[in-house]
Amino acid sequence: MLISQTDLKPLLLRFNPWWQGQRISLPKWHRKVLQELFSWANGSATHRALFLQGARGVGKTTLLLQMIQMMIDWKLAPDYLIFYVSMDHPLLKLTELDFILQTCKALEPFSYSPKFIFIDEIQYVKDWEMWVKQKVYFDKEIRIIFTSSVNQISNLADESGVDSWDTFHITSLSFYEYIKIKNINLVNLPSFISLYNCFSLPPHIFSQLSNSFENYRGYFNEYLLRGGFPQTAMIDDIFEVQRLIREDIIDKILKLKMTTCYDVRHIKCLENIFLYICMHSGSIINMKEICKNLEIKRYIVQECIEILEASYLVYRVKQFGYGNDKLCGREKIYLSDASIEPAIFLKGSSMLHDKKFLEQYITSTILKHIVNIKYFKNVLFNALKNSNKHDGYFIVTSGEKHIPIVVKYESQSTEKSDFGGMLDFMKKNDMDHGYIITENSYDFGIVPWGKIMKIPAHIFCYHMGENELLDYDVL
Repeated sequence: MLISQTDLKPLLLRFNPWWQGQRISLPKWHRKVLQELFSWANGSATHRALFLQGARGVGKTTLLLQMIQMMIDWKLAPDYLIFYVSMDHPLLKLTELDFILQTCKALEPFSYSPKFIFIDEIQYVKDWEMWVKQKVYFDKEIRIIFTSSVNQISNLADESGVDSWDTFHITSLSFYEYIKIKNINLVNLPSFISLYNCFSLPPHIFSQLSNSFENYRGYFNEYLLRGGFPQTAMIDDIFEVQRLIREDIIDKILKLKMTTCYDVRHIKCLENIFLYICMHSGSIINMKEICKNLEIKRYIVQECIEILEASYLVYRVKQFGYGNDKLCGREKIYLSDASIEPAIFLKGSSMLHDKKFLEQYITSTILKHIVNIKYFKNVLFNALKNSNKHDGYFIVTSGEKHIPIVVKYESQSTEKSDFGGMLDFMKKNDMDHGYIITENSYDFGIVPWGKIMKIPAHIFCYHMGENELLDYDVL
């Protein structure tokens, strides 16, 4: 279907109100990553594009628009040279990007070629990877910033873009960002850049830190309920929060985006597999059991799990080691945000009293906070087998660095006998240190039987969120 420039011009003017001297209505709060993005726009060391990827609803569009407003306010570029477009608009899905840019240039009284091009939801553009590469290589006068809510399952986009764009993975809000967005003013908290440096602290300092963070524990429970989605952070009614999250995921992601971006032919199978994962988050992936319970063929189950991972709805915790040295025979799977499962089933605040799932909620939250750490490039999560078959064991892997972490939230017992798998792993693989994530606010310090730190979940997540952009080893 051919779209004319006459059809496009009014739409482009609505997308770019600054061309007519209007300001954008935006939240006053900023995510920490915004400063990194602004620095990229203000720099000229490289000509690479900038790629923001993350799930729907985590704030990618808001980041783009805040970035545009900052560029205009700081006069980094004339407003008429800044162009924004969202490719998920029905009209634009029928139009090529080059034609859209030609239409932009033809707009009166502007008639300029944009120098900063912001493209939202670029996955709707056919062969977008090649388009971006060609612009980066052959048009040195422009800078391109683009987002996507889905990833390429084959990872070909990541491989082809190594020399063409820098990638920022945008997850839902960290606990630290949630506190800032809610404008919660409690006592000033001590800042410690690296948890590893805390291994040398005396016991009384850990006690002081625990006291400082005590008032944040209640807000951490609230954060688990609402999740890290900016649009729900300011809503008081928890059932309204869960309804919005549920509608976003089921109706807009599973039923709409999946069919458009992945040509999913088994949409009902995909929905059922996602619901199954919600009910078994943190469990070992047993393909035979999933196929039997849902009456779905194995190849469809595998394909659907890959799609859910590519859409940033789940994390897979993979095997550690190879062959006979594997520490766990099967992968585990976790939801990408703790609020998803209770929202899907409209559990309200009862999730905080659900001992069966609470440890899985916390583990999902820990995984999300570690993914955000800038220092950890291409972070992997590996399953760590334990003699007691504890579900919350995993290994953070980044390059040659391996850190064992245990989520011990349901039980208060942190005796040496409970962590045989962790100690055996550290000894066998010559690991220097590890962490045990606990519930008790005052369970903070070094265990007497190894270089292992016990740290409450809310302190761990606050610390990870506060220091996520440091080019420094925070673990």
